[in-house]
Amino acid sequence: MVIHDISSDLLRARLYPGTVPPLLTAVSDIGKGSQYKVSSLCADLHTGTHIDAPRHCIPDGKCIGELPLDRFLGKCIVVERNGHDTPLPAPDNGTGIVLFKNCREFPLTETECRDIVAAGFVTVGCDDITIGAGEWEYAVHRTLLAAGIPVIEGLCLKGIAGGVYFLSALPVKIGTAEASFCRAVLVEL
Repeated sequence: MVIHDISSDLLRARLYPGTVPPLLTAVSDIGKGSQYKVSSLCADLHTGTHIDAPRHCIPDGKCIGELPLDRFLGKCIVVERNGHDTPLPAPDNGTGIVLFKNCREFPLTETECRDIVAAGFVTVGCDDITIGAGEWEYAVHRTLLAAGIPVIEGLCLKGIAGGVYFLSALPVKIGTAEASFCRAVLVEL
């Protein structure tokens, strides 16, 4: 079995402009007054590889703890974008998850997101810190999240060829939060 870790390191991930860098602090340490090493983490939930729930843009949208886990576990299609006219595959053979490679150079547009919704995909991911950029950033998020489609951002897809894989990107359960960190891996089928 070949497994590809497609997560970014939370402490070294590229940050969205204006985001405070994550801080890992030692609470206690072995040999320094404790038998255990314990750390505290302070980080924006949109840092590193993370999932945006509908609540991120939609006031009454589902929060991360309300999303069905099958949205983050199953067959997926990795699509290599080579422009804004990259054809969108159809979700088939149980692949309702689509991950886009090269989103930093070619962020998704609102029109492309409407096509994703119409095609019936249930989860979308990208290899940039945001799925849409510039003039399309908010519209892209709103289009997908209003349709109940969670967005996985901050994936590391360098070296991953386009095709069908098995994805595991389960969110950390953080009750009513609008986002969550995740550890994303692809398994070659």
